[in-house]
Amino acid sequence: MSDMFYRQKITDQSSLSDESKMSGHADNCIAPLDENELRGALIYLNNRSIPANIVGNRTGVCGGAVPLRGDVIELKNLTGITGVGRDEKGFYIRVLPCTPVSEIARLLSVGLDDDTPELTEGALSAMRSEGRFRYPVDPTEAGGSIGGNIATNASGPATYRYGPTRDWVRGVKVMFADGGYRWIHRGEIHAVDGRMSFSAGRSFYSFRLPDYVSRTGVKNAAGPLISPDMDLLDLFIGSEGIFAVITEAEIRLIPDRPMASLLAFFPDDAKALEAVKDLRSVDSIEFLEYMDGHSLDLLSRFSNDDPSFLCLPPFPEGAGSSLFIDIPCDSEDPYSDILHILSAHGCGPDCIWCAKDPSDRRR
Repeated sequence: MSDMFYRQKITDQSSLSDESKMSGHADNCIAPLDENELRGALIYLNNRSIPANIVGNRTGVCGGAVPLRGDVIELKNLTGITGVGRDEKGFYIRVLPCTPVSEIARLLSVGLDDDTPELTEGALSAMRSEGRFRYPVDPTEAGGSIGGNIATNASGPATYRYGPTRDWVRGVKVMFADGGYRWIHRGEIHAVDGRMSFSAGRSFYSFRLPDYVSRTGVKNAAGPLISPDMDLLDLFIGSEGIFAVITEAEIRLIPDRPMASLLAFFPDDAKALEAVKDLRSVDSIEFLEYMDGHSLDLLSRFSNDDPSFLCLPPFPEGAGSSLFIDIPCDSEDPYSDILHILSAHGCGPDCIWCAKDPSDRRR
């Protein structure tokens, strides 16, 4: 590996935009092939006071990957699973920052290669002997990078049961603008009376934390999780990359279980929302997504013109709202409680689609 890197003038507008469809400006693009090249690029830009815009898979819709000046550092070459381990909480994998969440799911579904490094002795063979595992966070955009997910504390429909990305990050390796880096694992370093102190490379950082305290009682992905005794790891999760670059991450896994998907249709939004209140008492639900009447109208209009909607059957007559529900289907009767609640709120058997086969679930 080398700390040399290739820096070229930007000529392609795709380097200046993301899914927000906004477009910015930058002078040059650097696409490091490894961590050493990334370190060299950061040191080079930092010594010349050139802003560095860190870019992953550009799937965000808020303009986070749109540069305003300086150079773009693309992490697209830093992908893959680099290790598997096990601790008292279960199995985890180590991944490079630009690995898409969909690729993590694919690799776990087919099984890790024999040459996957073991971070703890016997982890790979133990994982294989215990069946399939998965990363439970289901972000809205499965093509997003794991580094980007951590930087934004991404969430999605599975947040209902599993929470956001933050809850599944065991640790991250971060690299600072001066090239210093370190691994940070949960529980390793905490703030004391509102002051955070830690070292990285040849640098030592010590600073007062903001006075605000993050809200945790509601879904909230706005910034780091601040508190007077906060964990250092939480400074980087949700920070949008303003403090350091995530170069590797360790994320926790759970056993994979066969799942079923239900799409339940209701006469109107009010009945669907009333059903949600009762469905919250069903422990088995893993995914609960609400689509109002306007959403169904939009899908119906698109289905007339877009070939990709040919697989979509007509909605039941009178459908004015819907709920999308995922539940494990490895128990004897996984549906009874849910069907009883749906029926009580105007959703009978003729107004429910159910799929257990993976291809039908995707459809």
